[in-house]
Amino acid sequence: MPNVLIDDVRYNSEDLSDHGRALLFSLEFAQLQINKLEKEIATYELARKTYIANLTAEIEKEGIQPVKNTEEEP
Repeated sequence: MPNVLIDDVRYNSEDLSDHGRALLFSLEFAQLQINKLEKEIATYELARKTYIANLTAEIEKEGIQPVKNTEEEP
């Protein structure tokens, strides 16, 4: 007996109408896509942090100094 949990309430998915099962399928698909995108975002965030660390190391290796801010930037 497969269950579905909605707002902390458990329902028997076998009791759903055809339309209800179609909605459940769509909900599950949407959640899978969200999970996939969250993993993809985590990968890009890690890449971003790595690029920043590598760029910072390159700047330090080259002895590049920060720009002195004499004017307020817009």
